[in-house]
Formats: sequence, C-alpha cells, structure tokens
Amino acid sequence: MMNDLSRIIWLFSVCPDAKKAAFSNGMVFADALSGSKFAFTNNMPIFLVKKDCVPESVSSFLSVANTRDFYLYGGEGTIAPIVAESLLK
Repeated sequence: MMNDLSRIIWLFSVCPDAKKAAFSNGMVFADALSGSKFAFTNNMPIFLVKKDCVPESVSSFLSVANTRDFYLYGGEGTIAPIVAESLLK
C-alpha cells in the first residue's frame, strides 16, 4: 500500500517527528498535486486517504510523530468531515 511506503520513507529519511501533515483523497490526485509545493515548503508528508477514513498505518504514524497540525486538500466531496474529526481525536 502506498501509505505504508510513504510512512516508511518519511520515518527513516525525511523527518521522523513531523508536526504537520497533509491529507488528500487518493482517488483525486489533482488535490494532492496542487498542495504538494506547500507541503514540501513546510516539510510535511502528504498522506492519501479514502473519502471517509484514515488508514491505520497513517494513524499510527501520526501518533508516533505526535503530529498536531493537519491540512486537508480537497472539499467535503473528496474528504468527508469524519476524516477531519478523526484526526483531531
């Protein structure tokens, strides 16, 4: 799964303590693409999620990294409000 690969690369090569992270629907790549420069500039990973859930591998990374700031790329049609709510727990 791409999220697992992204998490491993991020943990071991970029920044194991990411305080910020971006999220985009994996089926709507234009949102992730348009936000990629902002994410790169702010040294944060972009995680691909489904419209209505965050994969367990991503959740575990966020808890280990103690991530506190979240950026969602896409509107409610591509990322449901329940995803934002689950990130804030």
